[in-house]
Amino acid sequence: MDLSAHVLDRVAAGCRRYLGSPEVWPAAEWYRRSLGLCVIDAIQATAGHYPTALSVASRYCAYRSAQGVLEHDDGIRALLRTFEESGSAHAWAGKVATYKRRDSSPAQRVKARSIGKAADAFYGLRVDSTADLAALQRHPETRALLVRAWRSVVSHGFAANWDYLLTIAGVIPVESTWSMESCLPFMRTVLDLPSVTGDAEELGSVVHAVAQRLDVANVDLVVSIRRWNASHRVLLEPTLANTAFTELEDPIAVN
Repeated sequence: MDLSAHVLDRVAAGCRRYLGSPEVWPAAEWYRRSLGLCVIDAIQATAGHYPTALSVASRYCAYRSAQGVLEHDDGIRALLRTFEESGSAHAWAGKVATYKRRDSSPAQRVKARSIGKAADAFYGLRVDSTADLAALQRHPETRALLVRAWRSVVSHGFAANWDYLLTIAGVIPVESTWSMESCLPFMRTVLDLPSVTGDAEELGSVVHAVAQRLDVANVDLVVSIRRWNASHRVLLEPTLANTAFTELEDPIAVN
């Protein structure tokens, strides 16, 4: 994937078009500190609408800031407490997920229930923080419990969504081969070149060059791209990561 400066400029412009201004992207560091935010974001992404995924996380932070919590480090217990304060998932959708916005939609109320169920499932395993999640993910026995808990809430596209959750929580590094390769569907969309290919190293170089043009950190760009992919249900299943790029016909390089 040998991209000219002109094409890199197109990718940067596409990032602004599809992902919004970098000023509105939630900082990746917030998610690494807050499993509560990770759960909200990952569940909301299953709705298939990127702007709403951004908005709900933003509204949650605004709600907590109004309560005097400014560090964006809520764990699962703190997230569940906002449901308790609201009285129900239905009320949470209006009071928290759309804080200081117009009334919530029926679809948002459904996602609010799913967010609450996911938080309950994790809390039942004594998982409160991203560190807790990482600790249980290391061992097959406890990893199976985590997977079962998440699968009880997310069924369609489970593997990809689980991978996304682990990525934004910092359990899987954004520099990983799979994470870099997961940026490819977005690049194809931005460039309107469905057959463009690239390996993880090449994609990493493109991400770095585009991040410089946008004046953002690589991690913030990758997480935003992953969020867009997850919200548009184009995130490739992790089990296909090693073959998805070798089965394309007539691969091309962009010059």
